[in-house]
Amino acid sequence: MGKHRSLHHSPDVSIGGGGLAEAHETISLAPNEVRVADERRDCYCLYIATNCVSKWTRQKAIKEPGRFPWHEVNKVAHYFLEASSRTTT
Repeated sequence: MGKHRSLHHSPDVSIGGGGLAEAHETISLAPNEVRVADERRDCYCLYIATNCVSKWTRQKAIKEPGRFPWHEVNKVAHYFLEASSRTTT
């Protein structure tokens, strides 16, 4: 998912939202967002806007997004180079 942010958070309700460039893209959440969606199913909604590069469309709110089978994504966080491995040319 492209840009996303927590739109609202209170003791009663928590809402997450985000925008996708196209309608067929994958929705992705940060680990903390998935945890909150799962732990607070009764009061967490997810709002998605699609086609954000052209004429965006707000989709119907996804109530209780924690009920869906979210798949963990493992990514390479960064690359590193030991300073001692550099050679001078």
